[in-house]
Amino acid sequence: MSDELARLLDELERALVQSGRLPFARRLLVKEEEAMGLLDRLRAAVPEEVRRARQVLREREQILEQARRQAQRIAEQAQQEAAMRLEEQGLLEEARKRSEQILEEARREAGRIRQGADQYAREVLMEIEARLSQAQNELRETMGRILASVRKGLAELEGEPAEEEEE
Repeated sequence: MSDELARLLDELERALVQSGRLPFARRLLVKEEEAMGLLDRLRAAVPEEVRRARQVLREREQILEQARRQAQRIAEQAQQEAAMRLEEQGLLEEARKRSEQILEEARREAGRIRQGADQYAREVLMEIEARLSQAQNELRETMGRILASVRKGLAELEGEPAEEEEE
C-alpha cells in the first residue's frame, strides 16, 4: 500500500473517530463535505495503487519468465554436460585400456631386459671367477717358487746343501 493511500485511510479513520454519535444508535454524524473530499481523494489514490499492483504483477511475470528460461538453460547445460561426461567416460575407458596395454608391454620388455642383464651379469661373473682362479693358480706357483728360493737362500746361509726345486 502506498504512503498516500495509507495517509488517506488514516485521515478517514480520524474523521470517523472525531464524528459525533447519535444517542442510542450505532451511527455517526459525519461532516458530508469532509467525508466526500476524503472519498474523492481515496478514489484518486486507488487507481495509483492498482497501477502499482499491476506493475508489480508484470514484474513478477517477467521474473518468473526469466527464471523459467534460466531453468531451461540450466537443464540443457546439464544434459550437454552429462552427454560430454559419458563421452569422456568412454574416452577414459579407452585410455585406461590403452594404458593397461602399455603397462603390460613395459612389464614384458622389463622382463626381457632383466633376463638379458642377468645373463650378462652371469657371464661377467663367470669370466671374473675364471680369471681369479687362474690368477690364484699363478699366484700359488709364484709363491711356491718364491718359497723354494727363500728356502734355498736360507740353506745356503746355514751351510746346508740346497734342495732341488720342486715344480
